Amino acid sequence: MIKEIQGLRSISVFLILFYHLNLSYFKLGFLAVDIFFIISGIIFSKIIFTNLINKNFSILEYTKRRINRLFPGLIILIFFVTIFSWLFLIPLELKYYGQSLFSTSIFISNIYYYIVNNDYFSPNTYSLLHLWSLSLELQFYILYPLLILFINKFVSLRKNFEIIFFFIFLASFYSNIYFGYDEKFAFYLLPTRFWEFILGYYIFIFIKKNQINYSLKHNFYLYLINFFLIIYLVFGNNLIVKQQITAVLIFLIIFFISYNNKNIFNSFLISSYNQNVAKYSYTIFLVHYPVIYFYKYFVNYKEDLTDIFIILLLIIVLTKFIFKLENYFFNSYRKQTSNNSTIKVLIILLMFSSFLGLFFHQTKGLKFRYLFNKNISDEYISYSKHFVSSKKINNESCNNLCKKIIGNKKSILLFGDSHAGDFEFELTKILNKKKINFYISYYDYKTSNLSALDHLRKTLEKEKSDYVFLIFHRKEKNNSIFYEKLESLLNTYPQVKFYYFLQRVEFDEAPIKFKLLNKSFDKLNNINFEDFNTFTKSFNFPNLRVVDQNKYLLDFKKPGCKKLECFDGHDYKNLPLYRDNHHLTNYGANLFINKLFKELSFN
Repeated sequence: MIKEIQGLRSISVFLILFYHLNLSYFKLGFLAVDIFFIISGIIFSKIIFTNLINKNFSILEYTKRRINRLFPGLIILIFFVTIFSWLFLIPLELKYYGQSLFSTSIFISNIYYYIVNNDYFSPNTYSLLHLWSLSLELQFYILYPLLILFINKFVSLRKNFEIIFFFIFLASFYSNIYFGYDEKFAFYLLPTRFWEFILGYYIFIFIKKNQINYSLKHNFYLYLINFFLIIYLVFGNNLIVKQQITAVLIFLIIFFISYNNKNIFNSFLISSYNQNVAKYSYTIFLVHYPVIYFYKYFVNYKEDLTDIFIILLLIIVLTKFIFKLENYFFNSYRKQTSNNSTIKVLIILLMFSSFLGLFFHQTKGLKFRYLFNKNISDEYISYSKHFVSSKKINNESCNNLCKKIIGNKKSILLFGDSHAGDFEFELTKILNKKKINFYISYYDYKTSNLSALDHLRKTLEKEKSDYVFLIFHRKEKNNSIFYEKLESLLNTYPQVKFYYFLQRVEFDEAPIKFKLLNKSFDKLNNINFEDFNTFTKSFNFPNLRVVDQNKYLLDFKKPGCKKLECFDGHDYKNLPLYRDNHHLTNYGANLFINKLFKELSFN
């Protein structure tokens, strides 16, 4: 093993750890992942090409070694994280954990996070989020030897490995730039990351020579790659790509200054401390994020020295524990069985965890929960469920317009974001009884090029509705523009009755979590509606009615609670109205819609 590389691996794992701890001086610590990818390119180029030269490379043996290296620690981690998740996560978060557990167990979690449009840089409900890079690396571990074996099969190609890999580098690097507009695609997926692994191949070519030679002739493609990187760093306009290049160039500078040279950089990288940390780096990587996630889940993380010390201590203890458990259990097991049997057991355990993930997803995180918590009843659990809002109906996307109930005289359009989606299931039931058409148009501010009210205008141009329910989690930031657009809509469609739902109160944490963890009620985020109320009173529109969601929610609370300050997200039966910190359960939506419809007339 190259000691300088091990030293850089040690530094990289700490950069990622400090980034996930939200330390102010490590805001770019996530770029250490790029360093890991280069290091993987170096190491696996060395493994594969050395064995090819010695004519003893076996794809089967290579795969077995990867399984033996990666699976044991991963399986132990998944076991403990799953136990904690099953015991303590609220149903919605366990459902999401199930999805991430399934995708992690079959090594496609990077693809999963891209599909669900997860923002790695925002607060997350995924305790296994960090394993997206492990999935991507494993995809590289599979693809890379197959690509090399294919090229090696043909004499004409075999002579031109460096040229072929250079063009692969260019294609991947260009795709990274081209897909820069889709930040999550560029961040999570292998095609836009492959160039970093390929760079590792050229570093391997450099160090595999018996004598270090920095001449252009001997390292033409490595210098050419650096030329391209520097050109983009100077003239490019994608900030994340430029940050990646900066991290890569710093890595290259430190490595080439220190490699086989007696200087301060070399002494630091090859120090026993760094080499020892590198030995544990994979386990540290596995353990650190779930520790941080659950610490934040149980404790109000203030990012002070006490919190950081406790988290680091937990990471050290658990790293040592899992490392020893992995070595003791699996080494002991291997002595009693063949290597093939060990491989089968590891694969079966990962398959089981993937099925367990599917179970959590399919049951919405509700089944066989809270067996050791006497405060949580089966009734409480059943009332915490919700039904997912529609994506498509009759091949029509509900992000545009879809029709759920048709054939009646009157029509209601449900328009808004996920808060509107909270009411879809209950509205469907009540509108079926009342024989009113039900149309849906969901607005996603992350993907839409239009503002919400411009989106609504286009929807109404497509299909006339008698009534429109506008329900948003967040409205447009510029109040004056929002008011102007709403006023224009009210004037354009005087025959349509608009019901604007004021934003409901939000909690700092899910109310279910308070009950689950036996925590006292914390605090909520009271949204100020004064501006909007002033706006609605400043003119008279007979086709607009403002619905105060908080007024309705308080009507379901215990008689003694008349203000939001004492509202804890439960009703007078102590059943959950909220499923997370701002979305309603179906039970809460049912109470809300039935009370609302007793006051409304759609004749």
